[in-house]
Amino acid sequence: KEAPLKVSQTRLNDRRARPGIESCHDPTQDHLVGEVYQLSQSVDNLTGELREAESNLKKLRDDHQMLVKEIEMKKNSLYIDQQKSMAVRMRYPSVQRLLGYNA
Repeated sequence: KEAPLKVSQTRLNDRRARPGIESCHDPTQDHLVGEVYQLSQSVDNLTGELREAESNLKKLRDDHQMLVKEIEMKKNSLYIDQQKSMAVRMRYPSVQRLLGYNA
């Protein structure tokens, strides 16, 4: 949208620089002024939306990194529980055996 804005601004500046009687205020100039204003507003709105989208993207990337770290931590916890702790637990007698049941 910046290129059309520059074109409109150039046209408007060229009209304002006209010499003598050619330098008049007419509907075409009103239209150019309106077009420049409308394009400026569009550029401002799009710039704001771009900033918001970039901010959302950064937040999503941060959330993704946090989730990846959390998953790695949980995988490590499962590994410790299944591989290391389970081997130690297997050496202990079962609850039934501790209670005196010989099943």
